[in-house]
Amino acid sequence: MQYQSTKHVAVIVAGLGGLENFPTLTSSWAKYGIETVHFKPMWKSAESFENKLGRFLGFIDLLVSQGKTVSLVGTSAGGSMVVNAFIERRKIINTVVVVCGWITVGKNSAIFDKLRLKAPSFVESVSMCDDRIELLTLEDRSKIMTISSVMDELVPSEVSRLEGAKNIKTLIPIHVVAILFNLALAYRKIIDFILDNSNTTR
Repeated sequence: MQYQSTKHVAVIVAGLGGLENFPTLTSSWAKYGIETVHFKPMWKSAESFENKLGRFLGFIDLLVSQGKTVSLVGTSAGGSMVVNAFIERRKIINTVVVVCGWITVGKNSAIFDKLRLKAPSFVESVSMCDDRIELLTLEDRSKIMTISSVMDELVPSEVSRLEGAKNIKTLIPIHVVAILFNLALAYRKIIDFILDNSNTTR
């Protein structure tokens, strides 16, 4: 089944590698009525995460003011950012999808100590998300889908899943390959999740 509406916008937030360098990656989503746009956190810049999140929330507010139904898709480091934004704007955000993304710190504080110099705002994002995740109700969590790889060398599965969300495991190994596969080829589960939930939002 194909959808003709262009009201839906999925805002994709990439990780440190920057999937925005692949603008056609999600071009097939348009035939289901979902426009995809990239938000650039610029993880390695000196800008604080608080300011990055402020820019992101402003972008979301602008899309909603234009009558768009907004969903967020966070990959890798972008996972915690979309969840943080959802906590702030849960009443106006349709759904959140996290693909092989960091949501909580877990047992990985040593990894974050190394990343603090390379991408401090990413560490701030995950720490903030970890502190505020309990604010999400069961209803909130039902609007979140997580996709984690059975063999992810960069993001442990326990930090990319959320209790109460729709958690899916992909059999595709390797962090980047799993992300690309789920966005460009096996994306129907994401499309269906976004559109199914749009019937009950607002």
